[in-house]
This record gives sequence, structure tokens and C-alpha cells, in this order.
Amino acid sequence: MKLVLYRNGTYEEQIALVNEETGEAYIIGDDYHDKASVKIEGYLLALKNEGIYTQEVEEVDIQPSHPMFKKLYFSEE
Repeated sequence: MKLVLYRNGTYEEQIALVNEETGEAYIIGDDYHDKASVKIEGYLLALKNEGIYTQEVEEVDIQPSHPMFKKLYFSEE
């Protein structure tokens, strides 16, 4: 498992935690409505505490041209 935190490069409050190997998005949302950062932080902490995932999570800002942008339903506004 390789986890990546994608940030919407045009609207930075939208984020998604994605398993890069499978393309599966575990958590998608924004901070205002969904408190996505808090959910992701808790999810990663649980994985670390259980010894399931202890690697550093790469953070990547993506633009509309990135293949994951539409798959994550990121907004261009």
C-alpha cells in the first residue's frame, strides 16, 4: 500500500487520501463541510498505531489536467 494525499491545486480545501497502487480513494472532501483533514489525520494515526502503515504520506497538489482530478470529483472553482 502506498498512500498519497492529493490536494486540489485550484481550490486547496479539497483533499483526498488515495491508495496509489489501487487508485482507491479512502477519504475525499473539504475542510469546511467534511472536516477531511481531521478524518485523514485520525485514519493515518489508527493505521500507524496498529502497525499497518508507518511510511510518510506524500502530499501532491494536482491541477485539472492531472488524471486523478476528475476521478476525485475535485472542483475547478
